[in-house]
Amino acid sequence: MFALILAFAVSPAPPPATSDQTPAPILSCEALYFQKLVNAYGVPRSWQENTQVDGGVADDVGELLNDTGVVADGFRHTLVVDKADGRQGYVVQVGGFAGMRRVYGPFPLPVCGAAASATGSG
Repeated sequence: MFALILAFAVSPAPPPATSDQTPAPILSCEALYFQKLVNAYGVPRSWQENTQVDGGVADDVGELLNDTGVVADGFRHTLVVDKADGRQGYVVQVGGFAGMRRVYGPFPLPVCGAAASATGSG
């Protein structure tokens, strides 16, 4: 009996359940570039809000750059690529105290992948 109790006491705990954990999405190189610049506290102070962009950009589907994490009133950012030319993007910020939405950009997108290899810039 003592051996059975000792066996339970020293046996390792089972690993935590992972059914509610989703794998991190694979981001494009453009999204990875902008992901380094934003966080749950906001965007760089040098960025200016674009109030002239048409409302469609803020509603377009993009790549999620970050989540709010443990910051109660934090910001979530999404990179939306301009569909007209594909060479510039906007960062859409959602969240904060009142759940506001702001659009920053347009920003030139970095040259990535095969295009970067062909031009020698990446």
